[in-house]
Amino acid sequence: MVPWAEEARKAEVGQYAKIFKAYDVCGIVPDELDEEVAEAVGAAFVRLTGAASVVTAHDMRTSSPLLAEAVARGGVRAGRGRRRGRVPALQPWERL
Repeated sequence: MVPWAEEARKAEVGQYAKIFKAYDVCGIVPDELDEEVAEAVGAAFVRLTGAASVVTAHDMRTSSPLLAEAVARGGVRAGRGRRRGRVPALQPWERL
């Protein structure tokens, strides 16, 4: 088991309710969302979805590269994941 997994299990869901939105995860960095949380989200996403592969990308905010890397690291540690570069931030009604 990875070291952060045990700590993540101890966290209360209420701590993270504010960062989970209908179509994304966002919060004030580092107060609500940091690399540790992003890594746990990446690992949880892989475990919960059973996705065959996961690709992460980020927008141009200065905090985005570190958070995207952390999400990818969590996905890789859970068995899947790959990091890509920057992408444009889309509105919820836009599609790639």
